[in-house]
Amino acid sequence: MKSVRILRGKINYLLLLSLTIFSLASCSTDPSSSDGKGILGEKISEESKGKIKLISFEKTNAIKKSMFGQEQYTLEYSATIEFQQEGWVGENFNNFQIRDKKSEGWDEYFLSISNGNSKHFNIGDKVKLTGKMTFEKTEKGWRPTSLIVYSNR
Repeated sequence: MKSVRILRGKINYLLLLSLTIFSLASCSTDPSSSDGKGILGEKISEESKGKIKLISFEKTNAIKKSMFGQEQYTLEYSATIEFQQEGWVGENFNNFQIRDKKSEGWDEYFLSISNGNSKHFNIGDKVKLTGKMTFEKTEKGWRPTSLIVYSNR
């Protein structure tokens, strides 16, 4: 009888410990690498209309801070994209729109101001990107507020 009570106590303890660990794990409220990958991948897919594919994403650093009572989380990343179609893209990758031909004249000038000079890419070309995305905490979780691409290497 005594061994049954000890066994029940151990089972209850293990059950409580498991539930506590599960609760803490599920309460991990900071944006994850998969959150960042989803946001960048969606932006690339929408803007390129499927002509560029995100093939790798890695969270390289993160900063969590509170400013004037608003919690913010900045996720730094490195990523690799692959071109599924040949075309011209601004070298700064502020957007991922692919043009069939290089813009000329004033069009190229205005595009270069915001997105850098146009650069030609072939099918299968891969480009490494670095950048950061910022999230703000809301009642329903973290919401992305900005996405910046620093460079392509």
